[in-house]
Amino acid sequence: MRPIALTLVPLATLMLAAAVPSQQAPEREMQTGVKTSDEVYAAVAEIQVKFGVPGQGEDAVGKAIRDLFTQVTDAGFTPLGQIRVAVVSPLPPPADGSMALQVRIPVIEQPTEQDLQADAPLSITKLEATRVAYTYHKGSIQDVQLSFARLIQWIMAQKLEIAGAPFMIIHATPDRDPMKQVAELQIPVK
Repeated sequence: MRPIALTLVPLATLMLAAAVPSQQAPEREMQTGVKTSDEVYAAVAEIQVKFGVPGQGEDAVGKAIRDLFTQVTDAGFTPLGQIRVAVVSPLPPPADGSMALQVRIPVIEQPTEQDLQADAPLSITKLEATRVAYTYHKGSIQDVQLSFARLIQWIMAQKLEIAGAPFMIIHATPDRDPMKQVAELQIPVK
């Protein structure tokens, strides 16, 4: 019997190899389904944006997220990493591409009654648990419309009824490359 030669590979090398996708990796379909969203308290800021205009759209959303994140931490709350961006304008958007959005940053602390008052320095609201159809979008947020269209087609194929405005949850990823951003798209359904 011949002895088997083993080569020990450092753990860091294995982790790096696992993190680098193979060039032959197949294109995979995103998970899609129906679930109940979490009930959470969230800090809220409303913004008006124009997609397709430099300095607006994705840039304006990013600035609003950073500003609200600062307000949340300055008020003594701890943000939960699942940042939500909700469409509050009627759909479809007007021809000029302008839309009203809400940036919602969930917090882990229980707000006081004073925190929930309309005149509080930071707008905090309770986001109720909602039945939603969901899917994921990988890539630049500028290209999210196609993923929302696919989700709407899926909703129709399942004979579900849209029951509210769409929103997305931006998941933190260690990679700042816009083509590797991950967002969970959700649309309330009945």
